[in-house]
Amino acid sequence: MKKSTVTRIAAISALLLLASGCGQKTTDEHISEAKQHLEQGDNKAAIIALKNAIQLDPQAAQPRFELGKIYLQEQDYESAEKELSRALDYGYKPADVLPLLSKAFQQTRADVAMTELPLESSGLSKVDKVTVGYRKALSLLTIGENKQAVLLSENLTALNVNSVYHDLIQLIPLLAAEKYEEAVSKAEQARDRSPLNSDALLILGRLYTSTGQGAKAVESFKGYLRVEPTDIRVKFILASLLIQQRDAKQAEPLVDELLAVNSKSPYLNQLKSIARAVDNDYESALKYAEIAINTGRLDPTLRVVAGFAAYKTENYDKAVEHLSTVANLLPDDHSVLRLLAASQVNSSTSAQVKSVIERLDNFKSTDVPLLSKAALEMLKADDEAAANEMIEQMESLSQSAEQIVQLNLLRLSVDDIDGLIGVDELVEDQEVPVQAKQMIAMALIKNGKYDEAKA
Repeated sequence: MKKSTVTRIAAISALLLLASGCGQKTTDEHISEAKQHLEQGDNKAAIIALKNAIQLDPQAAQPRFELGKIYLQEQDYESAEKELSRALDYGYKPADVLPLLSKAFQQTRADVAMTELPLESSGLSKVDKVTVGYRKALSLLTIGENKQAVLLSENLTALNVNSVYHDLIQLIPLLAAEKYEEAVSKAEQARDRSPLNSDALLILGRLYTSTGQGAKAVESFKGYLRVEPTDIRVKFILASLLIQQRDAKQAEPLVDELLAVNSKSPYLNQLKSIARAVDNDYESALKYAEIAINTGRLDPTLRVVAGFAAYKTENYDKAVEHLSTVANLLPDDHSVLRLLAASQVNSSTSAQVKSVIERLDNFKSTDVPLLSKAALEMLKADDEAAANEMIEQMESLSQSAEQIVQLNLLRLSVDDIDGLIGVDELVEDQEVPVQAKQMIAMALIKNGKYDEAKA
């Protein structure tokens, strides 16, 4: 190759390198571009510009700080935590980073990391120091460092700043001492001072829950979610509280949203089963209840829901299966025992109903059908003594014509001639089913009472 050709190629290459260098933006230019996008409300473009800046200089603190701020604004707290932590590590001003990073740590429940945030020599203003300090003190309580939390709160209270966090920091000693009733009134003052402050709404909701004020807790958590709509943990708490308050209609959309994130959650499936049962969708209620059971949920309440739903769908064997698991946990005469007995007399385990009936008291006329079926099962099992006991229970309860027919037929079934008492009035009662009248007539013939049978 000629020398002139080589020289020409080298010159062209140099020009190309120079041109490419001129076309590449600097880190500062990417940051400036990001700020312009933010002014125009285009967060996505701003994020791209900042990521380009970080790609050029991975240890540049400013683009990571700016990116962390955007993520915090968009409530992407995990990404915010990552970028703000790196900004702090790479030397960005702690006074600017710590208030934002403490918020991210709070939302990601990074309690240990929160307790390691430096408050002294950080350049924080008094207001910011109390804000970050309150969150740090809560995390100290969470990990069991109560003494440190109280000491920190006392030091920050002494700053006497004009901020809602000055009210909140005074809650720490009360929380450490479990003086929740007293803490409620102080938290309410903080909420009233700053109705949209998420920290005040959150701690107040928790305090209402701890003091058994479910309805107030619901309202406080609703207010919190209006400010922090992505907080899954609070949605979980609110859904549970709404179910406890018997407001399944409001709870179910929250439960559905959470199930979309974790469809195998035992507790969420339990809440869903309750919501479906309240809405009379018993097939779905049973489905979700059994998902919860099969994924390890052991709550006896869940077995009751499953048993009730199975009973309502006439799946009596399954109802018995679920209700039997909690029978020994219940006091005698509990309504769930009646449900178990009603399921048993319609199931393949009907012979077992005797032991459940024996635990029931205070029978009412509405129990006559149950006693009637149970007595028949005892007769099938040749246990006439048990059948007679149930018939005696029915005797004082039967009111309607049909119930009296059931009682007398059972008496006839055990060859009790007293079962024929009152037959005349029964046969004349138009409400008595034809089949029952025929059975009574046959019983009369069997006992030699031909004239009465003809009538």
